Amino acid sequence: MRPGRATRGNRVLINNALRIRDTSSREASDMTDLDPERFTLRQAAQARDDFAQVMDELDFVKELIARIPTRRDQAFVPLRTMFGSAVLSAALVILWLEMFWRHCL
Repeated sequence: MRPGRATRGNRVLINNALRIRDTSSREASDMTDLDPERFTLRQAAQARDDFAQVMDELDFVKELIARIPTRRDQAFVPLRTMFGSAVLSAALVILWLEMFWRHCL
């Protein structure tokens, strides 16, 4: 095996890019033709670990998708901005008028 290349099952890790090796030339033509007893305990444990990692990544992606704002949330952003700026402007005007009336008159 060349340096910088690691093999795991039918996957090859080349420079941090995971690629699937062509397994069509093997004698098993269907997944049901594969003999589960042919795999070692280490290979089965690696498959379980890979599956768990994929499921963790899937959960992470689901959480990211759930955090994306909906159309309704996006529709109210301009209204909240307008309302917030109007309240802030009114507060600044009232504050200025109070200061003006108390100290200048």
